[in-house]
Amino acid sequence: MTVSRHQCALEVPIRRLLPLLALVVMSCDGGSRGAEAQAMVEKAFADQNHSGAVGTQALGKGIWYRADAIKGTCLTSKHWGHIDDPRTSSAADKASVRRISPSYSAQRFWTASTEEGYCIYLGDDLSMKVTEVNKMGDAYVAEVTYSVARPDGWWDCVEDDVKNTFVRVVETDDGALSIESEVGIFGGACPNPLPLGNIDRKGDTRPKAKPKKAPTGDDAIAAAKAFDDALFAGDLTAALDALSCYNLYEKTKYGTCAPSELLNLGPIPRGNPRMQDGPPWTMNAFKSLEDIGRPVADAKDPTLFHAQVKAAKGKYKARNISIQWVDNTWKLVGVIGKQAEGLTTVVAVYDLDRKAKREIFEKRMAGEEINEDGTPSDGMVRMGYQTAEEAKQ
Repeated sequence: MTVSRHQCALEVPIRRLLPLLALVVMSCDGGSRGAEAQAMVEKAFADQNHSGAVGTQALGKGIWYRADAIKGTCLTSKHWGHIDDPRTSSAADKASVRRISPSYSAQRFWTASTEEGYCIYLGDDLSMKVTEVNKMGDAYVAEVTYSVARPDGWWDCVEDDVKNTFVRVVETDDGALSIESEVGIFGGACPNPLPLGNIDRKGDTRPKAKPKKAPTGDDAIAAAKAFDDALFAGDLTAALDALSCYNLYEKTKYGTCAPSELLNLGPIPRGNPRMQDGPPWTMNAFKSLEDIGRPVADAKDPTLFHAQVKAAKGKYKARNISIQWVDNTWKLVGVIGKQAEGLTTVVAVYDLDRKAKREIFEKRMAGEEINEDGTPSDGMVRMGYQTAEEAKQ
């Protein structure tokens, strides 16, 4: 909305006009307490927003999410995500609930979990400028503009009427002023500043240093516990540090996992379920760290050991986790081998002890464009190949 001091012209997108339709009295000078209202808005912003990374909250825990600050059509044009209900210029559609889902390549900017959803990184050092204050009916309406010092995440797709909006300040019965609307960009329960971690997917070389001795059962339990404890604490940076993580969708395939790949994982349940936790990383293959057996050496990689967590029963095979010797410590192995609707997630119960699965894993590590089951990836199909052997020829 723009209210000129000289013309008092009202130019408001329908989405922002609706809360003001009942107003019949407007003063273009901001009223006698306009400066006081402005100072209150500026103080509230300073109290709630800190320097560093800033995020907006996306509500939901499944495949589709509601993020009021984000323009869905912008996501599709940048190939950052998808929209469930595309918006048009109609007023009815603009008022509808928009649901979005990130693409794998852009999900790295989703860096933290809340009870109701996730936090999307927008940029660094959010600032606010009050451009004008007007007395409208029973409220002082402060026109504000938000900007970031370093737009790095999804800032380009923040709605224009979120970057340029208003804050209402009302006078209570006892004469005090009170801020009625949110100050900020739909941060919700997101931490401020927002933790980022390895959002740039900086990788490393695959571990090759041999351990001086084989790991014990306690070593395997300790490696899994470090990861589990970090997930319970909600510290995704520590959780990534506890992993020896392989990302089979990146050019550099070792160490290029981002916090987003852990968002949809939870720790082994401890008491009552928590809203912020995803499904347990154990994938219901086992329920306790004590279920982890003694590690067995890998047939080819001296840094790698496998520990059985569930005995074979009937037609079901035994399940295994793996640990690896990395930087003089044992770490739990995690693999990103399959993209998903919604958030793509690390898998730690990956059964790398199985011969066929391990062969496919190594082919993908070598750059072969195949899926987890060995079938050609979409890229190979687009080039006209039906099998990995055809691609080699």
